[in-house]
Amino acid sequence: MERGDESNVKATKKSKLINKKVKTSKKRKILIIVSLILTFIISTVLLYILVFDKKVYFDGFLNEDKVQVGSEYIDKKFSICYGTIINCKEVKYETLGSVDTTKLGEYTLTYIYKIKNEENKIEKKVVVYDDIKPEITVDEELAFCKNGNLGRGKYHATDNYDGDITSEVKLSIETDKSYLEVTDSSGNKDSIEVEALEFSSDPIITLN
Repeated sequence: MERGDESNVKATKKSKLINKKVKTSKKRKILIIVSLILTFIISTVLLYILVFDKKVYFDGFLNEDKVQVGSEYIDKKFSICYGTIINCKEVKYETLGSVDTTKLGEYTLTYIYKIKNEENKIEKKVVVYDDIKPEITVDEELAFCKNGNLGRGKYHATDNYDGDITSEVKLSIETDKSYLEVTDSSGNKDSIEVEALEFSSDPIITLN
């Protein structure tokens, strides 16, 4: 290869190397510019959220609550504030409605608050429930007729909400076991096994 050709090859290689460096430098510049733009956008969004994006915040508020019938209902305190994440001012509210814990059912409490003189409200549902089962008490030894009727003995059943529900007691006689069962108005059930004598025949009732 002649000297002129060698010079041309070297010049070509040098030119390619320079072009490669230029392209790499341009890519880096583009990446830097893109990074700066993304950083600016993210910073702007965060600044807006922290300083300008005002919202209503509820701390400790429950949409639903429940209380056992006959118990005292204490409304759980919560707080309302209006503003941004870094600057939120507390807002006072008024409670409307009440919960009658002597009666089963669903009640609604309404909380009224104002933002910029505009009245707003949120609601909470409170359920008064009963999950206490009734109680059957055997007062005297029981004896049953062959047809399953009570021949002798006494029992009674009481419930925390329904009161005396003795009339609702059912007798269940199996081959070797006997049960007294009762269910209250909320579906709570009590069942006790009883030792019972069995008459050979129905007792004879004599009227005086």
